[in-house]
Amino acid sequence: MTSRRPGGRRLVSSGVRAVLPLVVFATFGCDARAGRTGLSSPGGQVTTSPPPVELLIATDDSSFWIRTGPQAGPDGVEVFRAPLVLTTVDGRWQELYVAEQDFSFPDAVLTAQALWRRDLLSGDSTVVATDSVIPRLALEYARSHPDEVPLRPDEWEEEDPSTVAGTEVFLHGVHGPYASVELYADLHLPGGRDRHELRRVVVELASGEGVRLAALVDGGAVTARELERRGRTELLAARDSSRRLALQVDAAAVLALDHITMDPANFALAQVGDGPGVVFYGIGTGPDEETFALPTAPIALGSTPWWDAARRALPDSEAVAGNEMERRWRREPLSVNALPDLSTTTDGGYTDDGWQPGTRIALADSAHGEWAITRLGSVPRRVYWLVGEDSLDAVERRALRRAFRDASLADGTIRATAHRGVATPRARSTTTTFKRIQSIHTYTR
Repeated sequence: MTSRRPGGRRLVSSGVRAVLPLVVFATFGCDARAGRTGLSSPGGQVTTSPPPVELLIATDDSSFWIRTGPQAGPDGVEVFRAPLVLTTVDGRWQELYVAEQDFSFPDAVLTAQALWRRDLLSGDSTVVATDSVIPRLALEYARSHPDEVPLRPDEWEEEDPSTVAGTEVFLHGVHGPYASVELYADLHLPGGRDRHELRRVVVELASGEGVRLAALVDGGAVTARELERRGRTELLAARDSSRRLALQVDAAAVLALDHITMDPANFALAQVGDGPGVVFYGIGTGPDEETFALPTAPIALGSTPWWDAARRALPDSEAVAGNEMERRWRREPLSVNALPDLSTTTDGGYTDDGWQPGTRIALADSAHGEWAITRLGSVPRRVYWLVGEDSLDAVERRALRRAFRDASLADGTIRATAHRGVATPRARSTTTTFKRIQSIHTYTR
């Protein structure tokens, strides 16, 4: 065995390991430019500056702070981009990020990732989601190898370590107070005891506690048991559909389909129309212990007390001009429209929704006026209107400005003495890499 990063994964859409045709994904950049952009009316003529508004748009891997109107300069638009993922928790701005910690010994490469949130005002960070398997393995290894000591940041592991194990965390969605997270463990242990474990969980951002399905539908129109029954029915339908497709492309996927099982605790949140929904995941194992996940179609949860707060940042169910690939966020009398951009200057990428082209952002009013704002290389997930009662105060504005500046300058790496070095074998240093949340990754078969 040679040192290597955890592998053995297959997926079709970003972050979803599904039993469908395998595709190699790449990470794409964003074409949004900091500063001012051109404006146009629906007819294409240059027009006056747009109405004054302040927005924060969150994508899977970046945030865009947009100001329009006279205060934004001669062109009426300012766009600032930073590689950080922002949301609000109990009314306070938070950054979400993934940090990797190294527990390695000379003969054991042990790395673990965790999803964290950082309060922009206080600077305090809290773990939101992690997997305890690597710290547990490190403790067991230390007990069974009392003569070995953990590697220092400037030390390398042995040429052919007996153990290579790691966990990865992917953020797949934020819906108000909750985050849907994927936890993947890839364990290569002595004696050929390889294990690949995959879980989808929903966690409460404020506490970091896992959320049971029953808690999400408490007081709602349906019960957790009803949802589980529908989930099993949907999984059978998804399995039959995928088997017909997998037969043509992937024998391993076909074998995994025969062993797909559904754990009701393995689910993620989704938006169904203007309400909340849930996606269950069946897990199956193919040849060589490869792990596959098969998602069901989203199932509506019905009315739930917590959805009102989540709904404010999510798109309206009504698509722009009847196109389901287009999204709209309304705050009367204005709306933010996100439309597919098929130009060659803005790349797209694979997401949980499949292939998505670049996105053109426009501001529209009730009189059918429209102003082009900017272009994004990824899909907008949430829009925060920083107007009226949601306007930034002076303290919040300074904190947000500092977060944008630091994220742009740090290039994803933050000095930290609390953790060991980067967990990539033969690339350790005295820094911990904080991987900005991305749901578009490069995987090979």
